[in-house]
Formats: sequence, structure tokens, C-alpha cells
Amino acid sequence: MAGFTRHRPKKKGALTVILEAPGALCRRTLAHLQSARFKADEKKANEAKEEAAQQAVQTSARRAARVASEPDARAYRLYAAPFAGASPDQVDLEVAKNMLKAHLSHGEVAAPLRTSPGLAGRHPDAERHVKEIVKKALKTLNLLAP
Repeated sequence: MAGFTRHRPKKKGALTVILEAPGALCRRTLAHLQSARFKADEKKANEAKEEAAQQAVQTSARRAARVASEPDARAYRLYAAPFAGASPDQVDLEVAKNMLKAHLSHGEVAAPLRTSPGLAGRHPDAERHVKEIVKKALKTLNLLAP
């Protein structure tokens, strides 16, 4: 652009210095640049707010998961110990069956299954897998109507 110079080309920020501003055309240019700067500042502020909110949600989710899953993980390990050599999905099924035999509710069975080692890597939809395992265990134990 004629009449403009750009400093610090290696930086990501847009820094434009107006060297000369004759006439009405430059007033419109100044207004446009001011509007662009305002939009850029507003965008940065919104991104910072979104990032802070996202970090807060992730932190609270990690804390809640850590607190909630410790007893569930212990329960899973307790029921999974006898099936150490089996495949992970088979261990999940056996754990579910044994927990149901111990007269635990569906929710009390599903929570420890969510802590199964490597569950997210084995199944893209872990929650669906947990529901299917509980349903399959119920059917195997004839606790679910056919």
C-alpha cells in the first residue's frame, strides 16, 4: 500500500504506520483500519475468554473424574483380578457378570466398567460399549427378558 510501512514482519501482529494521510480517502482508510483493529482486539479477547473457560472445564472434569473414578477403579481391579489372562473385553464382561451376581445395580456396574484399562483406545464410543457389556451380562445371567 502506498503511504504505509510495515514493521516487524516476523511477528504475527499487524502493525501498520501511516506515513502520509491526504484528503477524504485517508479518513475512510483510517476509519477502516480503526475498525479492523477493534475487531482484531475483540477477537483476541473472545479467544482468551473461551480458552480460559475451556481450561476451567477441563480442570474441573479431571478433578471430578479422578475423585469419582478412584473407588470405581479399585472395584474394577478387585473383580477383574481372577481374569488376568483374558482379553480386555472378556474381562469387562466377566466383571459385569460378577458385579450383577453380587446384586449391584446397573449404574453401580457401569461406573467401574468405565475405568477399564485402555477402554477409550479399544472403543471409540466407550459409553455405548459399557451399556452393551452390562446388557450382555444381564442377558447371559438371564436377568433380562429376551
